[in-house]
Amino acid sequence: MPKTKHTTMGFAVFHAEKMSASGAGLGNHIDRKEGHEHTFQNADAGRRHLNQAFAVTGHCAKPLHTAITDRIAEGYTGITAIRKDAVRALSLVFTGTHEDMKAIEADPERMKQWLKANHQFVAQEFGKENVVRLVLHLDEKTPHLHAVVVPLREGKLTAKTILGNKKDMSQRQDRYAQAMAPFGLSRGVRGSKAIHNAEGWYLGQQQQAQEAVLCDLPRLTALDRLNPAQYEQQVQKRFKSATKEKTDAAIELRRREQQLQAQERQITRLQQELKAVKSRLSILQETVTMFVKSLLGRPVSEEEKKVMDVYANSYKKAEERKLGEKQEERPKKGRGIGL
Repeated sequence: MPKTKHTTMGFAVFHAEKMSASGAGLGNHIDRKEGHEHTFQNADAGRRHLNQAFAVTGHCAKPLHTAITDRIAEGYTGITAIRKDAVRALSLVFTGTHEDMKAIEADPERMKQWLKANHQFVAQEFGKENVVRLVLHLDEKTPHLHAVVVPLREGKLTAKTILGNKKDMSQRQDRYAQAMAPFGLSRGVRGSKAIHNAEGWYLGQQQQAQEAVLCDLPRLTALDRLNPAQYEQQVQKRFKSATKEKTDAAIELRRREQQLQAQERQITRLQQELKAVKSRLSILQETVTMFVKSLLGRPVSEEEKKVMDVYANSYKKAEERKLGEKQEERPKKGRGIGL
């Protein structure tokens, strides 16, 4: 598999979200459905032909809400009826740091391998038979892959079991980072909810998710005309959900900005410490050379200089290792519940 040309690794991004609604709104966004352009306002219509949809299962060709319903009907063997508020699907997004994803996109073979690795990850983690959508979007700022899976296991809808607890989700992030390592993408900050690419891309996704909730409003039926109060309650519930999406996005952006500022301050401090270490090392080398020269009563030979350089480099590496360990440490205060 071709390796990345980057000297530093960017971040691998895997985001999972539960879906209890029908999925029609999200389907309009993923499938770029005509007449629902308000759900993908950030997309470039001139690049839409570059998007790719993959027929992982027969359900992938159906409208998303139908695909989810059909997969549940096909695989659910439970005795009790499925609750109306049950999680019927999981929306998954796979991407990475903007610059790295654009570099992958520029190399058709690397993009092919990246897609293959993500496809395998989805199949292994959630079951190939549960995939009802797998679509690559190249018409937005950062290339990303959408997957929608139905959380069926042993005939039961069990999103809670499949996603697991905080430790399980963190380990899944580890496995994803391992799968993405050949593409120059590494594990993000532990305990962080941040998506490590452009904040604008993330906010665009949040805005589209909000609009998806709104466009998924229940249709007014003949029965609703007889009981308008019940229909009004359903509409109000969807609007409250959309408002919450918007508020959560604003809070999350502020949290991420603060986290980024803290990390930038930490990097600046570490760079200053490294500069000071190099300065001390230079002075130390000069001092040792002068001391040896005085002790020997003659100039230091080239062979003796090599020996001193070996010790100096060992000291330098030890100091850089200490700084690297400091850089990996993250402040615990202000963290949200992350993956």
